[in-house]
Amino acid sequence: MAFGDCADWCHFRGFVRSPLLTTAFQVASRLFLVWGVVDIFPEVQPHWAFTTMTIAWSITEIIRYSYYAFNLAGFHIYALLWCRYTFFFILYPLGAGSESILVYKSLPYSEQLNIVYYWIQIVILFVYAPGI
Repeated sequence: MAFGDCADWCHFRGFVRSPLLTTAFQVASRLFLVWGVVDIFPEVQPHWAFTTMTIAWSITEIIRYSYYAFNLAGFHIYALLWCRYTFFFILYPLGAGSESILVYKSLPYSEQLNIVYYWIQIVILFVYAPGI
């Protein structure tokens, strides 16, 4: 592999099918929401966006890992494939929108906690829409 050729490394040497950067951003986003927003600012948990985010994440993961498990077992279930790529159109905006709302709702608490963290959250909010 030549220097700069990321065909293997961008896909983390076959561990993930998506590009490594995409996967890293998705994992970082969820970690940030769970530990950097919901855990630090439990005041946002009663908001409806917490419920819709959790539902979107849960349904997505149930479909994704069911699809992977059946494929590994040699079963190719069309209904799971259809669900995986059709539900995406509803669940992805629902989850990402809910995440954005929770970050926004946590801003007053963040500003009281740490002004630098507050501004980091502001930047994240501005990056969220184009990042989707």
